[in-house]
Amino acid sequence: MSNIDQSVRQNQTNRIVVAPEAGAVSAYLKTLRGENETLQREKNELQSKCQEQVRILESQLRYEKERKEEAEKISEQEKENTIKERKEKMKLAEQIANLEEELLIEQKEKKRALEKEKEVESALNEKEREKKKAEQQYRYEIQEKNEANEKAEQSEKKKKLEIETRRRIEIEKDRLQSENEQSKFEIERMRKEIDEQYNLISEFETKYNSEVEDKEKEINKQKEEQQKRKEVENENEIIKNDNYLLKRV
Repeated sequence: MSNIDQSVRQNQTNRIVVAPEAGAVSAYLKTLRGENETLQREKNELQSKCQEQVRILESQLRYEKERKEEAEKISEQEKENTIKERKEKMKLAEQIANLEEELLIEQKEKKRALEKEKEVESALNEKEREKKKAEQQYRYEIQEKNEANEKAEQSEKKKKLEIETRRRIEIEKDRLQSENEQSKFEIERMRKEIDEQYNLISEFETKYNSEVEDKEKEINKQKEEQQKRKEVENENEIIKNDNYLLKRV
């Protein structure tokens, strides 16, 4: 067997070994494209989810702000009512003091004038009724004041709770935004890595195809040279035979 035949068979063997590698590269490229599409889809889903969460948080903040403003209006009204009740209480206390003073005066007058005892007693009874009525009114006002204080305390607690709720919402919003930014950064990093790998594979594929093409050209060239040599050998053999025949003739 000639060296040319051995070279041709060796090149054919190399081509058979390399061919499956080209199929593996194509499959790997297809896998990378699928992974890239999956990452893009996950990125879009994550962005949509984060946007929805931010929208919900903003809605909650608006709701809490409106509740705060309403609570402040109620608290201001309660303060005005408390001041008004305090003034009325002072006025009532003054009335009670005046009534007590009048009772004392009437008692002294009773001692001085027995003839007016019935009239004074009737007046005293009336004053007593007014006193009881005033005391009852005073107790009602005290009770209302206590209820107003309880409402004010509840309003203050509610206000503190709203502040704490807004603070937690802001913290959660910042956390979600931070996670969203981190996810964007990570997705961008992975996308760049995939692009780099894709570029490397493209370069490898280009180089590989170029090498295969060069090898095919070399094989074809060797085949042509071999064919030419065979043709020359055949022609020489024919000439040799012709010369031999001529010599015999």
